[in-house]
Amino acid sequence: MMYFDDLKIGMTTDIEPALIKKEKMLSFANDYDNVPLHTDEEYAKTTVFGKLIAPGVMSFLEVWAKYLEVDFFGEQLLAGKSTKIEWLKPVFADDILTGKATVTRLQKRSEKNGLAEVSIDAYNQNGELVLTAVTEAIVKCRMIKAEPDSNGCISIEFEESNCRSVAQDNGNVIGECDFTVTGSTWTITHTGVDPAYGGKGIAKRLVNRIIEEARVRQIKIIPLCSYAEKMMTGKEEYKDVLENNRQNK
Repeated sequence: MMYFDDLKIGMTTDIEPALIKKEKMLSFANDYDNVPLHTDEEYAKTTVFGKLIAPGVMSFLEVWAKYLEVDFFGEQLLAGKSTKIEWLKPVFADDILTGKATVTRLQKRSEKNGLAEVSIDAYNQNGELVLTAVTEAIVKCRMIKAEPDSNGCISIEFEESNCRSVAQDNGNVIGECDFTVTGSTWTITHTGVDPAYGGKGIAKRLVNRIIEEARVRQIKIIPLCSYAEKMMTGKEEYKDVLENNRQNK
């Protein structure tokens, strides 16, 4: 059960087998997908499938129920946003579906939550891929308390629309780190802190706040301003986020 901040693109989890039971197929079809292909055995024999096939949504839900046993989000889930399902092979009674869930996209929405995309591939007992699904969910962020100091409580916030991180002391702006956006690259152009707050590590926190967001979005950073360049260049802990030709300067 992970917060949005704990998720990484490429994380996977195996989904336990789901048995497709005939009685459940018929019950679901009669209630929600009442067409002969799902409910009339004699008719189904005349089709290319030769027998009843499970309703597609029911097949997905059987796999989804098993996924929820190993759910990435658990109690940190705020809401579902969308699900897109593609059916590739028919599913029959007594088929056994297994699958794998993968985190395929992450997008920070605010300080409180982010959008996480989970892709599921489900296979039958013959190893055939029968369906894929992509689900978007809104997941809580881990709330980080502002660090207090002798001058009060200094908070560091990320303002995507203003292309900056900003430091505030009881609502008063006392520092900021600005960046520009070019494709999948952010260029840090300026980092400044009110001299009255010097020596408190605020500038580093401002730059690190932008780095955190860049990692979530898989964005590379060019540290153009002198402070960010000195802080990041040649440092192993920032190698993953530095734009390639800046890593070893």
